[in-house]
Amino acid sequence: MRSLVFLVLLGAAFALDDDKIVGGYECEPYSQPWQASLNSGYHFCGGSLVSEYWVVSAAHCYKSRVEVRLGEHNIVLNEGSEQFISSEKVIRHPNYNSWTIDSDIMLIKLSKPATLNQYVQPVALPSGCAADGTMCRVTGWGNTMSSTADSNKLQCVEVPILSERDCNNSYPGMITNTMFCAGYLEGGKDSCQGDSGGPVVCNGQLQGIVSLYSGYHFCGGSLISEYWVVSAAHCYMSRLEVRLGEHNIAVNEGSEQFISSEKVIYHPNHDYWTLDSDIMLIKLSKPATLNQYVQPVALPSGCAADGTMCRVTGWGNTMSSTADSNKLQCLEIPILSDRDCNNSYPGMITNTMFCAGYLEGGKDSCQGDSGGPVVCNGQLQGIVSWGYGCAEKNHPGVYGKVCMFSQWIADTMKNN
Repeated sequence: MRSLVFLVLLGAAFALDDDKIVGGYECEPYSQPWQASLNSGYHFCGGSLVSEYWVVSAAHCYKSRVEVRLGEHNIVLNEGSEQFISSEKVIRHPNYNSWTIDSDIMLIKLSKPATLNQYVQPVALPSGCAADGTMCRVTGWGNTMSSTADSNKLQCVEVPILSERDCNNSYPGMITNTMFCAGYLEGGKDSCQGDSGGPVVCNGQLQGIVSLYSGYHFCGGSLISEYWVVSAAHCYMSRLEVRLGEHNIAVNEGSEQFISSEKVIYHPNHDYWTLDSDIMLIKLSKPATLNQYVQPVALPSGCAADGTMCRVTGWGNTMSSTADSNKLQCLEIPILSDRDCNNSYPGMITNTMFCAGYLEGGKDSCQGDSGGPVVCNGQLQGIVSWGYGCAEKNHPGVYGKVCMFSQWIADTMKNN
């Protein structure tokens, strides 16, 4: 059985379930001109343009700084129709609850107005709540289960609004008056968390926002004890699921452990604009079972020297046509000198960062691996943080310097 859950917005509602557009089709290009992609170096949530200055999304997609991408169809191509606009403000609903996902709505004020044209138009807000049985269109770039579907291109699916009775029976005790369900109880068609924050449009009005949160891979991390995982602070979400023992993230291999977070704590000095102190700790709600598939990595005994070879791992996109990024990818790269790092990014490197990679380009970790490990001689020395592009000449990857945070890690684990 599969259905969607949505939040209600004055007569608008928001959807939630798991992480793909299932049973849908490629939207006619630019037929959903209000569709937005929220980007933090990678697409992580959807949204809806509601005026030239404002975008609506799900509160669980909150980041203090985001780039809103409008006029997109294929999110990996430059099609000439796009507008990339940074946020001026990101405002969550005051009643939003990250555990119950109640009031799962936020507004993003753009730093400049969107240019309205054939590719970019706002969607109408609802004049009232939609009736049970109303057919609605859900859109997004979530993964699909169709071998022919291209989820780089905007996907559409048509689903009916379900009755409150069916919704409550599907999720006993979980549905509030700010939510509704849509979909087919027999399964087969759905939108899932890969489309979180995206629109549910019924009769030309925005009635829902895809609401269920985790369920898609958005960042990497490193297990450092049975209860704690290290990642990048820019990957922060107040509630998430940690998946351990993975190799192919698209397949159930029998080795996996899925554990929800109890606490997510980012470094108090983290700066979202400069990405200084880009580290966070995730406390698991129960201990990981340590076995041949799941083991912690050692924290550093000191900082690694220039030239040290390190391994970066993750499921980020690759530029190889043969590589399968559903399977864990590895890359060996050297730590660069402070001089080379500062020359690559003048005025941008702090003492909590280091560079690694090849100045000539060709090898790099990319944003899809944000938060993932950089392991040197068996110790966690780095956290994938940022960079310009991917594998570009004179723009190596920039990593959080774990050796600078040893005391904060120890104190945070002890106090929590």
